[in-house]
Amino acid sequence: MSDPTNISYEAIQEELARSQLAEAEQRRLSQALRQAGAALNSTLDYQEVLDRILDAMSYVVPHDSSNIMLIESDMVRVFRWRNYDWFGGDGYAGSITFKLENVSLLRKMQQHRQPLVIPYVARDPNWVYYKEEHRWIQSYAAAPIHSHGQLIGFLNVNSATPGFYTEADAERLQAFADQAALALENARLFEAERQRRQEAENLRDRLEELVAERTLPFKGQRAVKRTTC
Repeated sequence: MSDPTNISYEAIQEELARSQLAEAEQRRLSQALRQAGAALNSTLDYQEVLDRILDAMSYVVPHDSSNIMLIESDMVRVFRWRNYDWFGGDGYAGSITFKLENVSLLRKMQQHRQPLVIPYVARDPNWVYYKEEHRWIQSYAAAPIHSHGQLIGFLNVNSATPGFYTEADAERLQAFADQAALALENARLFEAERQRRQEAENLRDRLEELVAERTLPFKGQRAVKRTTC
């Protein structure tokens, strides 16, 4: 007959080990997000922010390739991508554009406002390869990007290893997507302000030109009068 005391002690030890593992994982995530946040917040150039999002994603979720999709009206387009040529092909993903309503996996994230994980894409009836040379992808995770409550895009990571991604990876990716949304919004506001200032400066320059054009004849007339007096 087993000793209840030993069983209880073993259970406590297992629970303690799980707790320590969870705490260590949380510390790693916090550190990864700090590193990613520092990288994102070091620039306000919108195009550079897009590049740094992909660079910083490696801190948070390991992957073989990644991309950023942004929404334009009802269309979704891949704006940035990394490492699609590792397994052959031209590595180009920028030609991928489609209607959001036609992609069930993205539409699911739009409706539920939650990240998505497909550990084994071969087993998912909704999975679609948009290019033949991307068939090396075997596991997938994604997270929606929201700004002020509005869906503006998606972060996607891929692995060549079946079963690679878990729900925990999707949650980590979502935490990073929230950071990315803030960085994109700050860059967008900065760019909008820069354009506003540039337009104001252009308008001021044009007004000065118009004033100069209209006053030039009068200056000429005064000059003629002075020479004839």
